[in-house]
Amino acid sequence: MPPLLRRALVRLLEIIPVLWVVITITFFLARWVPGGPFDTDRKLSPEAKAHNLEYYGLDQPLPVQYFKYLWNFAHGDLGPLYRHPDWSVNELLIQKAPVSAELGLWATLVALVVGLGAGVVAAARPRSKRDYGTMGMAMVAICLPSFVLGPILLLVFGLKLQWVNVMGWNTASDRILPSLVLGLYYAAYIARLTRGSMLEVRGQDFIRTARAKGCSSPRILVVHMLRNALGPVIAYLAPTIAGLVTGSFVVESIFQIPGIGRMFIEAALTQEYPLLIGVTVLFSAILLLCNWMADLLLTALNPKAAIE
Repeated sequence: MPPLLRRALVRLLEIIPVLWVVITITFFLARWVPGGPFDTDRKLSPEAKAHNLEYYGLDQPLPVQYFKYLWNFAHGDLGPLYRHPDWSVNELLIQKAPVSAELGLWATLVALVVGLGAGVVAAARPRSKRDYGTMGMAMVAICLPSFVLGPILLLVFGLKLQWVNVMGWNTASDRILPSLVLGLYYAAYIARLTRGSMLEVRGQDFIRTARAKGCSSPRILVVHMLRNALGPVIAYLAPTIAGLVTGSFVVESIFQIPGIGRMFIEAALTQEYPLLIGVTVLFSAILLLCNWMADLLLTALNPKAAIE
């Protein structure tokens, strides 16, 4: 078996025990919190509450509930919704996950285009006004969290200029501000990583050889420097893309986007155990798969790592 394929299979199999640990910790932590899904809002009679607990199996011992949940999870069943009996966690995730995924993909595009572009521009002329200006703007973006930048952009472009809608996820223009708010923060880190990695590569022998051969500056900058400086950026992109694709709790709340980020908050407040565990496992699975793909990409760029 080729080393790269063997490494891919081993890394993929390692995801299974990690997900089991995530499910176990989330399951028992959710049940450890005082209260339950039928203790909020209007109070139920003791008979009605006992009937609900028996119907959903919440009156059984905790180990029995745990192993029953693992059995159902292994068969693809994430459980019911206690407060919405007509819905299951699977149905809700299928409906809401594409919204968060679309937001994350647009934000990832913003982060990559802006971050890589700014990093290349800054590394082209280090210690120049262009370098200091680009890195200065990146530092400002890092210091402005989404819960600060989001309302500012809404106030300026939504309420004052009225270029875009204040909230919603219906038209193409509704994607602009949330994607910028979510992507610019990560773009700043990518820009700084790209600049630092390219400056490390700048003094390598193969760069001097490329210049001696008469390669143009843009070719040296993009083909030789950027390609060989992508290692730290790719390693950073794995958790970044996972966080972007699964959506941001804050951004979805600010712009009233019907994604899984808002669902997670509601599940924590109402103690919807199956929904809370399902969203957590989904986040963890996406993060692990992104790390797996990043590991394969780094191994492809450095084949010696597959043999180690």
